[in-house]
Amino acid sequence: MPGRIHLDDPMLPVDSPRELRHYIADAQSAIANIDESLHVTGRSFAGVKACLDLPSGYGRVTRFLREKIASGHITACDIDGEAIRFCAREFRVKALLSRRDIRAVSFPERYDLIFVGSLLTHLPEVDCLRTLDALVDVLTPRGGVLVFSTQGETCLNHLNWYGTEFVAAAEHFRRDVTHVPQEEGLRHHHPREVVHRRRDGAALSGNAEVRTIQGTGLGRTSGHVVVLSTLRRPRLRRPASWV
Repeated sequence: MPGRIHLDDPMLPVDSPRELRHYIADAQSAIANIDESLHVTGRSFAGVKACLDLPSGYGRVTRFLREKIASGHITACDIDGEAIRFCAREFRVKALLSRRDIRAVSFPERYDLIFVGSLLTHLPEVDCLRTLDALVDVLTPRGGVLVFSTQGETCLNHLNWYGTEFVAAAEHFRRDVTHVPQEEGLRHHHPREVVHRRRDGAALSGNAEVRTIQGTGLGRTSGHVVVLSTLRRPRLRRPASWV
């Protein structure tokens, strides 16, 4: 395990060998998905000079990112100030305080790689699209890669994991995966819905190349990984994991 785990890290609610294995496995699967995402856009970790991990939390993924990218090239970003301060101390990365409205964040640089794990799955649709807009704006113009997780249809088969209100709304979810029964909690955004809609009506794919891969080991809340690249390239061979 690279680095210490903060006592308040909500990703490790119970200090047990089983939970620790799950904690590590989820982080390593995120790195694997990022690696594949870079690969399908013709990039690699070696070429990343500025990486944004949002939301970083207390560094579950950050600690493994720094094994691939120099610490000084990584920014841990979260609305939890203590979390990003811990990441800065423990992993020697840069810290950036986020806001509930991401449009209020002053990003100090453009990023070659932005990883957004299990954030959009908790946002209402309008906030989801605002977040994507803001992050696209801070990607490196030629070659920036935004990797984010969304719900896949397979999550609809496990609504009991999320609570009785989701089971009760099962038919609504299956009819319209962006429908939710409450203001807070899990959101079911299908990648096709997310990447083709923006606040100004323009398609994200009109400004960047969009690809969807099947996420692996992303935990209970994610079914797909969407890869958005600002660098248009010739069509690549289609890996078996693409959906």
